[in-house]
Amino acid sequence: MNTEEKNAKLQAKVAVGCVVLTIIVQIAGSWYNSRERRSEELMSHRRAALISVLQVVDNVYSNVSMNGHPPSSPHQWEASLARDAMNNIIIYCKDPNRVLYAFGKAVGLHNPETQKPTEFGPKGLAELRDVICQELELKPIHYESPDVVWIYRLPGAK
Repeated sequence: MNTEEKNAKLQAKVAVGCVVLTIIVQIAGSWYNSRERRSEELMSHRRAALISVLQVVDNVYSNVSMNGHPPSSPHQWEASLARDAMNNIIIYCKDPNRVLYAFGKAVGLHNPETQKPTEFGPKGLAELRDVICQELELKPIHYESPDVVWIYRLPGAK
């Protein structure tokens, strides 16, 4: 075999190796992008679930007296919102048991047939917010004040 044939075979092997390497890189990149998309989609569902949890808390707190003040905005709301929020917590959260516990504590969730009502208020809400921040991979906040008067006391709010 002469030098030209050897060079041609070497060039062919290098070309085949480059094609194979390119295919491997493309497959790996596609797999990684697909995994990232699924992760982003899961986080989007988790975020929506946790926002719905906070909306349920707002509905509950709007209907109860706080710190000697009358309910801020009494209204009826659909209990299915709470059930949907719980279902979404179970499906999308990393630590659903922890989130469910904090949610239940924040709204005084209990079985009236077997349990006494539990106290709930700003402290439980602060704990829930911390858990939500952790679920969303955000820095936890430590905002809790016994002097907080609900937003309805802001000028012009009803």
